Amino acid sequence: MAPKTSRGKGVAKDAGEKEPLESELAVRRTQHAYFPSTVDAVELRDYFKDLWGCKTGSETTGHTATHIIPAAFAEAGPNRYPFFVDYFSCGLCPPFSDFFNDVMHTYEFHLLDFTPNAVACMALFAHLCEGFAGVHPNTALFRHYFFPRIQKGGAISGCVAWIPRSKGTYPEGAQKERWEEWRGRWCWIEEEDPQEFCRVRQAPPVRREDWGDVDAKDEKLTVVTTRIHRLTVARLPR
Repeated sequence: MAPKTSRGKGVAKDAGEKEPLESELAVRRTQHAYFPSTVDAVELRDYFKDLWGCKTGSETTGHTATHIIPAAFAEAGPNRYPFFVDYFSCGLCPPFSDFFNDVMHTYEFHLLDFTPNAVACMALFAHLCEGFAGVHPNTALFRHYFFPRIQKGGAISGCVAWIPRSKGTYPEGAQKERWEEWRGRWCWIEEEDPQEFCRVRQAPPVRREDWGDVDAKDEKLTVVTTRIHRLTVARLPR
């Protein structure tokens, strides 16, 4: 678990407080899945309000089912789990999609395992499937294009990335090359019955031998993979 978070609004660092060295952060990543949160209620309200519901006249827009609590306003509990807020920006918001749930169960991942770019990769894949390829996003198709890799360093969280299997068969998209340390940017998500994969790891994930495999029915994906290849040749932006 992470050290306790400072309570109340305005938990950002003081102007005179030094940023920790990368060597210090590397050690902390092997000890804690998340750090004391620097995200307060004001930032959650102002910067992420478009991601959940708000009333406009008689209509409600946005993601109404997500109950978000600033880190300083609550403690861990059986119906509450930490969530990196940069995941919101990368296209992930509870309650999770069937596709995301299936990926988690297929690989036995935990929620905080992913880098922000890994989350964005899954979100963009889902958008490609639904918006252009005309299919529901699914794990079998995703495995045709990507396999997971644990980054070096022994971090407990934020260490799983998706690696493309080949070039030229899937639209290339720009990803953020460097993220500022996101393990200190988190909030609580409260749900009646959280998924098991929302539990926080106490040790780094371990690679399974089958992670590099494609789905057993991969050869049946030819129609949709051909369609995606044509979109790639046409230089579809992701």
